[in-house]
Amino acid sequence: MNTLTPEQSHSLICRAVSQKGEESPMAATLSKMEKTINEEMHKVSRYHSPPDLVHYFFEFKKEFERFREFSEFPELARKVIVGFGGAFSAGKSSLLNAILGRKILPAEVDPTTTVPAFIIKGSEEAISAFNLFGRKISLSAHEFVALTHDYEKEYGTPMGHILKSAHLALPEFSWENLALLDTPGYSNADDESDTESADARTARTQLNTAQFIVWVIRAEAGTIPEKDLKFLASLRPEIPKLFILSQADKRDEQDIRDIMALIRNTLEKRGIGFIDVLPFSARKKKLYPAEAITAVLDQWNTKPREVLFARNFKVLFIHFIRYLDEKKLSAERSLNRLNRVLGLADDEDIRQDIEELQQKTKLEIDQLDGEREILMGLSNTFFRELKKVGDEVGIEMPEPSEMDLLAPDGANILELLRSYMEKKKIRSKGLEKHLLPLMQAADCRNYDIIIRQEGNRLNEILMDTMPADAICHNYTIITRQEGEKLKDLLLKACA
Repeated sequence: MNTLTPEQSHSLICRAVSQKGEESPMAATLSKMEKTINEEMHKVSRYHSPPDLVHYFFEFKKEFERFREFSEFPELARKVIVGFGGAFSAGKSSLLNAILGRKILPAEVDPTTTVPAFIIKGSEEAISAFNLFGRKISLSAHEFVALTHDYEKEYGTPMGHILKSAHLALPEFSWENLALLDTPGYSNADDESDTESADARTARTQLNTAQFIVWVIRAEAGTIPEKDLKFLASLRPEIPKLFILSQADKRDEQDIRDIMALIRNTLEKRGIGFIDVLPFSARKKKLYPAEAITAVLDQWNTKPREVLFARNFKVLFIHFIRYLDEKKLSAERSLNRLNRVLGLADDEDIRQDIEELQQKTKLEIDQLDGEREILMGLSNTFFRELKKVGDEVGIEMPEPSEMDLLAPDGANILELLRSYMEKKKIRSKGLEKHLLPLMQAADCRNYDIIIRQEGNRLNEILMDTMPADAICHNYTIITRQEGEKLKDLLLKACA
């Protein structure tokens, strides 16, 4: 039930939709950065761009929104985020209240969370929210508890659309390095509709940014619902997941053991990894204590999280620059072929056609060089401004001069080999054939195929074309991280 008076509700709504207030210098800098990226990326991608640029740019913008939010709440940046997920009324909020040792989240039978809420340790108790217009607003405990679907039904105001997230700082919070995230229920377990709700999209986005997930299932369901399984399949599989069987008091002890065994078996069959399945009841605390769950949280609390904003932002720039480099290599290869053909052509008309193609190819190479220069300048400006914002709000960021160390420069080895073979007039394609298994193996376990059959020539080519510390990475990319491993293997095989 909503406990706010009409006057209090009006005040909450007015603050939630407020765009008033002068934009802070930090917010103004972020807005300028976003505008510059949008405009310049459009310009530089006009003629040449990776076919999957839209995906990378979308991920970049999502990360930028996270950085904007964390700039308002910088204490979150180094927290290990533990996302609590499940269906509507699965018992997430009740579980969190039990873990916190006090009732702070709305956990009645009907009201369900509509705004994602981060809970962290703070020097004093404070509740605030981040609205759709990038404004931070303060909330009272009564206002926060009112942020449920019941409130939306009563006043017709979709708070889940207006407020992006809420943030609770509690002095008694037990974990210095954790942030517990309460997400909206992805759907009503009894709803047969296939239409995805806004809550489902919000829950998926938030849970996919977490480092750990606690998934809550009602014991009354008797197993893990099929809709849960489908939703879980849409989450990043590498995120460790702990499953909690809530409201365990509503089944007898043998039923609970059988249900837990069934859930484990189902998860294994569906290929969903899990840490454990644990029972919980807020009513039978001695039989199903929260301590088993807090022990897992203690393990996750061992160290703060590395701040990865800069590394994640650089993915877009690296991907785009590598694409331009590959296009340039391809154009240079075409130019070399045209040069050879021109030397053999006697017919004047054919020579003119070849020279025209040469000129077009040279212009394309110049254009690619110009686009690369613009992209590098945009990257340098972006990370310089990012560092300033990070310093202002207290989010650790690398110096712009250190950015190259975050993602090692790489090259497409297949393109380099082709270019080298043309330069040296090597006609055999055997080397490329034996290189393909390496290109297709993400873990690069097929060194032996290459070394055994083409080791001497591969060693010569690598020594001539690659830095000494180059390795295979990301299917087709050679980088620095395991350079010694490749070099040692080559030296032993080619000695």
